[in-house]
Amino acid sequence: MKKNTNFTFSHSRISKLAHSLLLAVFLVPFTLCAQQPPASLQILENDYHTAKLSVMANTGNDNILIAITDVPKKNAWNQIIEGGTFGTPTGNYQIGDEIAGGGTVVYIGGTSNNIVISDLTDNVIYHFQAWSKNSTGIYSANYLTADFLTWGKVPFVSDYALCILSEPPFGWNVGGTYSIFMQETSWGAYLQTDELNGIPSNPAVSTLTTQWILLENGRSQLHFKFYMNVSTFGPFYNPITAEDWIEGSFFDIQLSTDDVNYVTVHTVNKNNAPDFAGAPNNISSYVEYLTPEFDNFNGQKAKVRLKWNLLFKARTYFTDIHIEKVDIGECEGVYNLAVNPNSLIGGKAEISWNSYDEDADLWEIRYRIIEGSAGEWTEPVEISENPYLLTELPFETKIEIQVRTKCSPELFSNWASSIFTTGPEFPPCAYPVELIVEHITPISVLLSWKEGNEDNLGWELRYRDATTTSWINVYVLETKTHLLEELTPNTVYVWTVRANCAGNQFSSWATQNTFTTKPFKIENFTKEITVFASGKLLNIINTENRYIENIQLFDITGKLISEYIINSVENVQIQTNLSSTTMVFVKIVMQNGIENQKIIIP
Repeated sequence: MKKNTNFTFSHSRISKLAHSLLLAVFLVPFTLCAQQPPASLQILENDYHTAKLSVMANTGNDNILIAITDVPKKNAWNQIIEGGTFGTPTGNYQIGDEIAGGGTVVYIGGTSNNIVISDLTDNVIYHFQAWSKNSTGIYSANYLTADFLTWGKVPFVSDYALCILSEPPFGWNVGGTYSIFMQETSWGAYLQTDELNGIPSNPAVSTLTTQWILLENGRSQLHFKFYMNVSTFGPFYNPITAEDWIEGSFFDIQLSTDDVNYVTVHTVNKNNAPDFAGAPNNISSYVEYLTPEFDNFNGQKAKVRLKWNLLFKARTYFTDIHIEKVDIGECEGVYNLAVNPNSLIGGKAEISWNSYDEDADLWEIRYRIIEGSAGEWTEPVEISENPYLLTELPFETKIEIQVRTKCSPELFSNWASSIFTTGPEFPPCAYPVELIVEHITPISVLLSWKEGNEDNLGWELRYRDATTTSWINVYVLETKTHLLEELTPNTVYVWTVRANCAGNQFSSWATQNTFTTKPFKIENFTKEITVFASGKLLNIINTENRYIENIQLFDITGKLISEYIINSVENVQIQTNLSSTTMVFVKIVMQNGIENQKIIIP
């Protein structure tokens, strides 16, 4: 570079540089201080047709614009996501003006805690969005949102198609150890619940509660279409049957006028589980379930709560939950229409019901086949018996049955319905009774039972750890006793048994029974054979030359570690892979008995 070089600037060049510096000074702060949205937006109250909002201006005390919409926001796959569909405000608006792209202006002003929005529709999710507007007319790029669900009124209908995918219905409350979320398929939207901890050793009560719903004067009835199935192995689910309902499980339908004290209007348990056990195999074909009518909430707002504790891993799907006012008319109907599952033999079905009019003594009954597509109704038959035995039904066929009260030759109540599947043509043998548990040890138990009738070919037994849902089957047995072995100590087991009538014909499963294996204790073990460990080498000193068939090693929980086939009367040495200081239980199985010992690997 040359030294002593002089640099000069023309006036115009200096002016341009100064202008650039001025632009930098003014433009940078403007960019960093972008228009702020309002400080807060809250929904203070809401009911069937109104909502009360509060809003607070930003630090610049800019004016506020609030818009409302009931159109949900959707993603690129046309799925509903959180929030509503709004356009971007520009220019000046009046209350009631539409924003291009979505939203209706409902408020223009400053900070307020008394913004009342009226003329809303009941049982609708509404979305609010709030922007700031400065003195130059510029709206904030960012905004605040708030959403709420108006209360419902009878007739009340849930609409899952407006729910966010894989989330609970907006505005409903969920509780318990289960997951609940909305799904959507080509045949419609449905609500799915997963009972994750449905096990007897860890009972968990779960709930699903609607928003407030205004009931009409008179009698109302809750309807819901559902499908329920049960996990029998890992992630695989099968349609639920009456046998899957474990004693103590329940499913209640409740109502409350204060969201604290709930009244049960109907319950499903092991005694009436066929009400729910009739769910079809095809998930797209649901059972429509109707509760008994209730009239103790006349004209009051109430919340509907489904409350359940299922002691098995269950999954339930709902396509519709709604409440309707019952048109009683001049003739009272019937409720709790049910089918006795033990009567479904040889084309027969015993039907029972309750009457709202305790003096009713005359009814009509009809049925139709709904296997595949629904068939024609049979001609109504007048009956005076309750229960009533239907005969000459088709075998193993899905039937819809209806009963109504006959108040006079020309005056009838509404029909009440139920769905069931008829039984096989030939009656199976009776299921076993009086399940007996004896001789419980840490790893074995003797089970026995009495036959319900004679001439059975044998029996099939199944059992499971009470904390699981997977059954272990012991296939056809020739005697009414069975020794279960290789069990886990100090564990609750559930077991049942059924009779084998002929070929592949079986009775229903007997009422489930339980037992608890004993914990491992030192007094459980004898020492007629000497057992000791030298390093990882296990030594069995058989001084009396007893015939040893096999040797089994168990850990301290009773879990089988390994098994060795011996078939010898000699001393035995076994090379193990056990870690040092490991405590193991040694089970020595001999021709004339079993011997147990406890050792510690040095």
